[in-house]
Amino acid sequence: MVIWGNEHESQPQLQESAVSPFRILQPGSSVPTSLGESESSNKRPKHSALFEVEGRRFRCHPLPQRVFRPFVFRDVALAELCNQARPPLPAPSDPQAAAALDTLLCGVVREMIAEAHTLLATALASPPPAAALPPPRFQLLEARRVLLRLRLDAADCPYPANPRPTPQRWGLQFSADVCN
Repeated sequence: MVIWGNEHESQPQLQESAVSPFRILQPGSSVPTSLGESESSNKRPKHSALFEVEGRRFRCHPLPQRVFRPFVFRDVALAELCNQARPPLPAPSDPQAAAALDTLLCGVVREMIAEAHTLLATALASPPPAAALPPPRFQLLEARRVLLRLRLDAADCPYPANPRPTPQRWGLQFSADVCN
């Protein structure tokens, strides 16, 4: 058995090697470090593993992490989002267009924050697996603050892609709920 520990993505099931007679486990990092799609809580939750070993035989029991800072990743095509907006956005030349787009994007971020809180509440409410580890000795102090990554595709969109003023300053309005 090989434990592949240098990848971010959590693949908690043992995989057969394509070139040798061994199995590979890729537990991934225990926390999101690159904020990539493969690390997001809403797509691929993080795991630990419990091994039972007897002689040359072993079994692996994946254990989903129950205490974590949720990380939600979302790709949004801005043109599609603008077309689906209700009420419809003003024309791109309208002085209110930038403010309307800003409101629309704020709604997307608030949905992502709600999704992250739901992920954490679901994980904490679910019973631990039969092969559970002891309960954690430490609590996450700021569990309400989450990790988010919103990737906007501005292709084919007549509206300005960047919120005003700058993306960094625009994100400050979510600093009470988002920790990155």
